[in-house]
Amino acid sequence: MLSWLVFILTFAVFFATHAIPTRPAIKQRITLTIGPVGFTCCYSLLSLAMLGLLIWAAGRAAFIHLWSPAVWHKYLALGGMFAVCMLLVFSIARPNPFSFGGARNDDYDPRRPGLVRWIRHPLLIALAIWSGL
Repeated sequence: MLSWLVFILTFAVFFATHAIPTRPAIKQRITLTIGPVGFTCCYSLLSLAMLGLLIWAAGRAAFIHLWSPAVWHKYLALGGMFAVCMLLVFSIARPNPFSFGGARNDDYDPRRPGLVRWIRHPLLIALAIWSGL
């Protein structure tokens, strides 16, 4: 039970540290003190340390067996990962004006939308499928 409490607290601290860049007053105060490069370096080190601590806490948390995997589960996972990989390939290879900061978005031709005709954000759909597997 204590291992789960450590994991939950570590997860909360992980999210709290990731809220620093979204708080303009805090970020500005730190940036004025150590400079923008110093902030980026320190925040990157803090993020890596928190990620490592979160992984460590997750590894120490007690395992709770919810159900036994069926034989067909591995085929479902393989098929799902195939779909994820195909969505990733086709979403990265084509310009998408609906995505933020995509490459070659000026080359988008609405007469030939490709995958974007059916899925506005194929990369997000791929991530959603992957996280559900």
